[in-house]
Amino acid sequence: METIANLRSGGGTTVNHDMYISFLPTLTDKPTNSEIIIGNNNFFNGQNIKIVSSLNNSIRIGYGNLFASDITIWGRNDHIIYDMKTKKRVNFDKDIIIGNENWICDKTSFLPSGHIGNNCVVGYSSLINKTITTNNALIAGIPAEIKKKNINWSISSDYDKIDFNHCLKINE
Repeated sequence: METIANLRSGGGTTVNHDMYISFLPTLTDKPTNSEIIIGNNNFFNGQNIKIVSSLNNSIRIGYGNLFASDITIWGRNDHIIYDMKTKKRVNFDKDIIIGNENWICDKTSFLPSGHIGNNCVVGYSSLINKTITTNNALIAGIPAEIKKKNINWSISSDYDKIDFNHCLKINE
């Protein structure tokens, strides 16, 4: 028997609002060997979060990430785009990977091949459509790119309460 779709989620994850997770088939194909894996202790704080699988790939979310509102993780291409001369496809479904302990700000979208490292901040209204594996980076833009390296973030909103001796996570 083939696996059509697999959803796994770790413990300690908080979802504060309705969240949409789907293994959507296309008009002609069902997802096969698709998976969505959500690690431990993620915090889906915002509204309107959508995670949609690819047909044959995976979406992997590490641990300890903070997600704001209007986040789309769209792991599939709904239609084939091909070169008219060569007839070769130019858009492919590929894995989406979100590392550990990232802060994903409002209106961010991940598309196939979207990949970020660890301890990053993804700025408001960014489009992640390529692999950015640098850790401790501020990532922003359409398409997203590294704006600053060697940063870190804290879930605390009170600067005076940050324990800098116990929260340094520089991984490079």
